[in-house]
Amino acid sequence: MKVSLYSTVVLASNIHTCQVEIDSVEQWARANNLKVNPSNYAEVVFHDNHLRIKVQLPPALPDIKQVRVIRILKVTFTNSLSVVERVHDVITSCARTLYILTVLHAHGMSNTALQSVYRAVVIAKLMYSSSAWWGFASPSDQQ
Repeated sequence: MKVSLYSTVVLASNIHTCQVEIDSVEQWARANNLKVNPSNYAEVVFHDNHLRIKVQLPPALPDIKQVRVIRILKVTFTNSLSVVERVHDVITSCARTLYILTVLHAHGMSNTALQSVYRAVVIAKLMYSSSAWWGFASPSDQQ
């Protein structure tokens, strides 16, 4: 069996325990007959962009890449907890759906059926958890 999601959170005050946490996940995987792919490991250092303090990143762990954006269970997280990437993903997905609707219209789907699909897919995607994103949106994101 292959598992492609590993999630470990280490607080900055405990940065010295990162390798211990990784070893613990690998040991758990072996005990549960799972395979771990270390090339998929990634590190995200979360910080607050609103603070005017320059963030000093911890030293990179060997063989683990530091990334700015990570997707976990189809949810996009950025190191500054900005919603820009997530909103962009949702809008891109809605644009794809609109293209599919134009193709369906060209193949003769009725306007009533197209409107039903639009409401069920596009409006639902835009409204789903948008109230939660709003609290994380910067003033420029809210426009």
